[in-house]
Amino acid sequence: MFCEINLLCAAILAIMAVKIMHSGLDPSLKKTVFVAAMLFAMAMNVFDALWSPGLHLFRFPHSVLYILNSLYFICMGTASFLWLCFSEIYRKVRLTKNKPLFALVILPLAALYVLCIVCPFTGWFFYFNEAGEYVRGPVFYLQYVLSYGYVIAASVINLIGTISKKTFAQKQDYAVMLSFALPPIVCAILQFFFQDLPIMSVSPTLSFLLIYTSSLQSQICLDPLTGINNRRKLLMELSERIKKLSDGKDLYFLFLDIDSFKSINDAHGHFEGDRTLQLIGDALSEVCAETGGVCARYGGDEFAILQELDAGENVDEMCEKVHERIEKIHLAGTYDYPVSVSIGHSKYHGNDDIQSLIARADKRMYRNKAEKAAK
Repeated sequence: MFCEINLLCAAILAIMAVKIMHSGLDPSLKKTVFVAAMLFAMAMNVFDALWSPGLHLFRFPHSVLYILNSLYFICMGTASFLWLCFSEIYRKVRLTKNKPLFALVILPLAALYVLCIVCPFTGWFFYFNEAGEYVRGPVFYLQYVLSYGYVIAASVINLIGTISKKTFAQKQDYAVMLSFALPPIVCAILQFFFQDLPIMSVSPTLSFLLIYTSSLQSQICLDPLTGINNRRKLLMELSERIKKLSDGKDLYFLFLDIDSFKSINDAHGHFEGDRTLQLIGDALSEVCAETGGVCARYGGDEFAILQELDAGENVDEMCEKVHERIEKIHLAGTYDYPVSVSIGHSKYHGNDDIQSLIARADKRMYRNKAEKAAK
């Protein structure tokens, strides 16, 4: 049963990895790191499946058993480290940008590798006694600390994000990432008491299944080109915000349209036009991360932002932030043509329906575009 459960888990992870790699969704570093973590978890299951029959049935030489068990620990630690990296990339944070921090973060993994390599000579993690029996070493549980410390660190970060973020969409993203840690933590506790069962072997598969199913669901609400919310998600968030709008807060709908987008496509090609859409999506995401707003691609070259402000606060300041951030796309020297947007906004009133709120912002956006053209 031990071997069969591990091989079943490995097969499930392999199938998920293949489906993700051939899905065509999110062809990015995020997907690559996620699949790499999944493959290391799969390898962990394979080595664990070989370990039990090798120890009890086939009586592998101790040298082979040392290699199998050490590779199991190494794969577990590497998968956990990659999960932390994926969690940071998911939050648009790059650990590699901060080299001292990255060196500190990778230190436990490096220590795990060294301890596994010297284990046949030290017996710190495990050893075989004179009767040939497997015995846990004096620091056996340190490998769980070194490995699952990464999962715990990611969980703490995501828990803080779930509590502190202002928008429902942001809280939901952090909550999904937080759910990954539940199976390993629960299974690690159970494994401590039931040492002869392959409980830890099942936990990575459960975690990756949770994230995989959640990612499939999230694809319904994301724009595949820019990676930000689509119209469906925006309208869902708008309905949610209207229900929860508190006294002393104003809710604004900002409608954005890229100026002269057709000329960008005509002069530089549709590939360059797509890159412009992607960079504007990134720019709006950065602004909303600062303000607690929610951005989305509404359709074509149109974008939208939902923004709560304190009553009486000037929405024009928010519009100015958007203009300044998008102007940096051109100022950064990425393109040889300027990128700008026209913005219209409308404030939610208690008797508004969603259509009228959007229609007012749309009308003002086109008025702003006409004023620019007239200059």
